[in-house]
Amino acid sequence: MKRRYLVLFMVLVLSVMSFGETITLTTGEWEPYTGEKLKGYGFANDVVTRAFAKVGVNVEYKFFPWKRAFILAQRGKYNGSNCWNKSAKREKYFYYSEESIVVGKTVLFFMKGNDFTWNKLEDLKSKRIGGTLGYSSVKIFENIGKKLDLAPTDLQGFKKLFSKRVNIFICDLDVGLKLIRDNFTKEQQKQFLYNKKPLDTSGSYLILPKQLSKSKNLMKKFDKGFKMLKDSGEYDKMVKDLRSGKY
Repeated sequence: MKRRYLVLFMVLVLSVMSFGETITLTTGEWEPYTGEKLKGYGFANDVVTRAFAKVGVNVEYKFFPWKRAFILAQRGKYNGSNCWNKSAKREKYFYYSEESIVVGKTVLFFMKGNDFTWNKLEDLKSKRIGGTLGYSSVKIFENIGKKLDLAPTDLQGFKKLFSKRVNIFICDLDVGLKLIRDNFTKEQQKQFLYNKKPLDTSGSYLILPKQLSKSKNLMKKFDKGFKMLKDSGEYDKMVKDLRSGKY
C-alpha cells in the first residue's frame, strides 16, 4: 500500500514539474504599467503573464533600473524584458511582440480654470510648459524652439503644476492619473484636468533577445496567447481596470 502511494506521489510531482515551462523577464518601475508592489506587477506585466498562461508558459519577473534591465536581457541572462517602445537600436538585438501590450497616450495636464485648445505645437508657445528630464516629449518642443521647465520626476512636475509654477505638464495619461490619485487629496484631485488631444501615442512591447535560440518560438507562443487574451474580452476588461485605478 505504501509503495502504491509513493508511486502516485511521484506521478503527481512529475506532472507538476512537466506542466509548462517557466521563463524570467526583466522589467523596471513605471507605475501603473509595471511595479514590484502592484497587482500583477502592474498592468503590462499582468497582460504578459496572462497571455503566456494561455499557452502553458509561466512567467517570473526581476526588477532592475531600466538600463540594467535592458542590458541583462540583451546579453541573454534572462529570457527577455517587458514594456519597451520600438527603436532601431533595440530591434538589432530583440524580437518584438506583434502587437503592443500598452498603448500609451502622452497628454497635456492642466489645472481647472486654465482650459485651452490647440491644433499645432506652435499654439502652445506662449504657455509655461513643464516636462520631465530625459523624456522624448522634451525633444518634440525643442524642435520648435520651445524651452520647457524640466523636473527630475513626474511627481515633481505635477507639484509644479499644482502650485501654478507651470500652466501645463506633459505626462503619459495613465501614469499621470495614478500619480494624482496617490499623491493628492480627493479635493485636490478634482482640480487636475487633461486636454483630450494627445501630444503623442506610442506602444510598449514585450522584447525577447535574438541571442537566445528559443526566443523566436517563445515569441510565437506569446503572440498566440495575446490574441487569445484579446479575443476573449479579458484584455479589454484589464484596460478598464487600469483606467479605474485598480493597478
